Amino acid sequence: MNTLIIEINDYKLTLIQGDTHVSEFGYALIADEEVLFGEQAWQLSKTSPLNMHYHYWQRLGYEDVNTTNSKIKHFADLEFLQLQRLTAGFSTCQDIIFVVPPYYNNEQLSLLLGIAKACKLSVSAIVNNAIAYLAETSFSHNNQSALFFDIELHQTICTELTINNALAVSKSQVIANQGVHNLYNTMAKWINKKLIDECRFDGFYTAETEQEIYQVIPTLLTLEKDQYDISIADKNIMVNINEVREILDNFFHTTLSSFSSTKQCFITRRFANLLERLTVSSEQDFIVIDQHSLTHNLHKLFDVMTCDKDIRLITQIQLNTRYNVDSSTDSNSINNVNNASVITHVLINGCAYPLISESTDVKKYYLSEKFPYIANERTNHSNITLVNHDQNWRIENLSNDSIYLNRLPLNRVQDLVIGDKLTSSFFKQPLQFIHVNKEC
Repeated sequence: MNTLIIEINDYKLTLIQGDTHVSEFGYALIADEEVLFGEQAWQLSKTSPLNMHYHYWQRLGYEDVNTTNSKIKHFADLEFLQLQRLTAGFSTCQDIIFVVPPYYNNEQLSLLLGIAKACKLSVSAIVNNAIAYLAETSFSHNNQSALFFDIELHQTICTELTINNALAVSKSQVIANQGVHNLYNTMAKWINKKLIDECRFDGFYTAETEQEIYQVIPTLLTLEKDQYDISIADKNIMVNINEVREILDNFFHTTLSSFSSTKQCFITRRFANLLERLTVSSEQDFIVIDQHSLTHNLHKLFDVMTCDKDIRLITQIQLNTRYNVDSSTDSNSINNVNNASVITHVLINGCAYPLISESTDVKKYYLSEKFPYIANERTNHSNITLVNHDQNWRIENLSNDSIYLNRLPLNRVQDLVIGDKLTSSFFKQPLQFIHVNKEC
C-alpha cells in the first residue's frame, strides 16, 4: 500500500510511507528571502528570536505574520511551505491519511484540506490521533473508558475515550505550559542559574551563549551518564543525572497528579521518553503506544476509514469483539483466543527458533559473524533483548546501530505482535516474530 501517513504535532511533524520515515520540529525562521524549518530553525532560535515562529501548527489558521518576506503573510503560508517541502521527498501516492490533534475545529480541518490540495496531495481520511493510536489496542474488559496522553511543544493533551462496541472520543483536556518548549525553557533557566551561582557568568547575557545553553539540553535529557561536564563560553559546570531527574519530576508533576489511576492510561512514545526515567513514582501505570502501532492500525483499517467519499474527522471506530470480553465468559475460551495470538518463535533465514526453550543453545541467536546478537536474556553483550512479560514479548534496544521494526526506527522499548519484522544492516536476514502451533 502506497499510503502516506502525516501526523500533525507541533513538536514533531511526522511523515511515514513504507521504508521512509521523516520527523521535523514545528519551528520556522523567516529570513528576507528564505524560510528555514525544523532543526535548522531551532539552532538559530535564540540568535534571531523576532524571526522565529513555533505556534503555527497548533494555531493552524490565518494569523498574521510580521515579516518582509513576500512569500509569508500568515501561519497558513508556513504550514503550506513546510508540508510541501516534506512531502516532495516521498513517492507519488493517492492515499494520504492525516492524524490530527483533538483540538482542531472544523475551520482548521477545512484549511488543512485546502493546504493539502495546494500541495497536490490526495487526502483519503482525517483521523483523531487517539483513535489512530488505539484503534487496534487490546483493552481490559473491566474498563469502560481510557485516557490517551500526548505531548506537544506548548502543552500536554489528555483525550478521554469510551470503550464499548466502539472506541469513541469523549472529551479532551489541555494542560497548558506542559510542552517540550516549556520544558526546555525551564531547564535553560536552571542551567543558567548554575552558571551564575558557580561561575559568576550570565549565559543569557548574549544570544549566542543562550543558544549554547539550549543546545546542550537534548544531551542532558538522554540521561545516559551519571554526570555531565557542560561548557558554555569556556565556563564549565558539572551536572549530575539526579539533578536532571529532579527537574523532570518537578516539571511533570502537574500532569502526573491531575488524573485518576482508575482508567487505563495510554501514552505516546515521544512523551514516554521524557517520563520513563523519572525518580517519582506516578500513580498512573502508562501503556506506551508508539508509531509502529499507529501505522499498523491505519493500514489495517484503511478500507474502514476511507469508505465514506466525504472526508470527515474520524473520532470513533468499531471495535473488534475480541476486545470486549464479558466477565462471565468461560476462562478456558479466553485462554484459547489469547494463546493463538502469542509469539512463540522467531523466524531467521527460513528456520523457526523457539523463544522459550529448556536448551541453552537457543537462548542466543547469532545474526552475524560479529556481535551484536539478539538474546532473550539480558547479558553484558546483548544489544537487543527479548523480554517475556505475561505471555507478551517486548523488545529492548540497547544498540546505537540503525535497527528497524516494520521499517520504522526501533525505539528503546517496544511491544511486539505476531508478524513484526526486524531488520538492520548487521542482520544477514530479516527476523520475523511468529506463532507456531504445537501440532506443527
